[in-house]
Amino acid sequence: MTDPQKPDPQEPLTPIVLPAGSGPGGRPQNTQPSRFGDAAGSIVLLVLSFSAYLIGVILSFFGFLVSGVCAARSCNADAGSAAQAIVAVTLAAVLLLGAGISIFLIVKKRRAIVVALVTLVLIVVGWIVGVVAFFLALAS
Repeated sequence: MTDPQKPDPQEPLTPIVLPAGSGPGGRPQNTQPSRFGDAAGSIVLLVLSFSAYLIGVILSFFGFLVSGVCAARSCNADAGSAAQAIVAVTLAAVLLLGAGISIFLIVKKRRAIVVALVTLVLIVVGWIVGVVAFFLALAS
């Protein structure tokens, strides 16, 4: 009588096939597969961030034109122009940093939509702060 636990040496061995992702070369356990919606949503939000930045730069250019014709005694055109320039440069850095981090996270298959959303919110809030700073600087 043969033991069912021991294979018969005369029978050919059958290979054991592991399910995908369960072997040592599989997906790491601490990562989740990236969903298409995350990458697409991140790209849409980054395009909206860039559009908001461009709209702000165009409106800022009109602010430069307005501050150039104001009377020297009634407004401070230099401070208004400086406020707009500082906001534009700061928001450009925020946009580049947010886009770079989002792209890095998309490539690493991590959740990037949160970073893209924060970038968009910072751009919009930054331009609102920039408009307030522009008018406060003109009045000083």
